[in-house]
Amino acid sequence: AERGEATTLLVPCAECLEKDCFNQVFMETHVLQAACVPGCFMNLCGQGVEIKDASVSTHLGFSEHRTCEVLQTECMFDYGSSFR
Repeated sequence: AERGEATTLLVPCAECLEKDCFNQVFMETHVLQAACVPGCFMNLCGQGVEIKDASVSTHLGFSEHRTCEVLQTECMFDYGSSFR
């Protein structure tokens, strides 16, 4: 949302992943759609997160508040759509 991205994919680092966690809910939790407020996103489960500077913080709909460091960002483009 800050730079015009409509969709953001969060990919946890390997050390943070559990062996059998790749189910539909896990994937929907990590696909974000930009909200009207800059830096705020909603995942496909209806939960809200904020991306600010080099961190992602959970907000609306999460059972616990977490702030995670962003280790790397990349932008991809597909026929006029931007993905971060």
